[in-house]
Amino acid sequence: MLFTGMLLSIAIVYDWKYYRIPNWLIGIGLTVGFCYQIIVNGSHGVLSFLTGAFVCFLIMFPFSMLRMFGAGDVKLVMVIGSFYGVSFTIKFLVVAFIIGAAISLGKMLKHQNLGVRLQYLANYFYVICTTKRLVKYEQGTLQQQEESVIRFSIPMGLAFIYMLVRNKYFA
Repeated sequence: MLFTGMLLSIAIVYDWKYYRIPNWLIGIGLTVGFCYQIIVNGSHGVLSFLTGAFVCFLIMFPFSMLRMFGAGDVKLVMVIGSFYGVSFTIKFLVVAFIIGAAISLGKMLKHQNLGVRLQYLANYFYVICTTKRLVKYEQGTLQQQEESVIRFSIPMGLAFIYMLVRNKYFA
């Protein structure tokens, strides 16, 4: 729990400053997650580690391919899954998505571009439906990117704090 909080804190700082989460941090997180699972669950820990990380990858990877999330976000969720398993991580992701949506809405209201962003999203889905193929979710100009992109490590950090305070997982 303490390690995960520290890891998320470091990830947030890097994400805030560089718009990326370094692979060395992910590597440390996955290594410690693997060791944690082995210590807690013995040989079954290998399966728990692999299942937790892989299911998180399956959930997040399509969003990354569409450029809705960065690869670092996907890998950071895999680290959480490797520590806490699938059930916790799905609940964690739901909370993180809700927090992320609230941050995104606040950012759009601040920049007064809610209508433009919703129209962009509607056009995006229209293209997918009419062409019957997935296309990347581009953010537009550099200014539009700054006004619309959120660093998802922040909602993940806040979701972790929420889960820490509100749930029995850390009792």
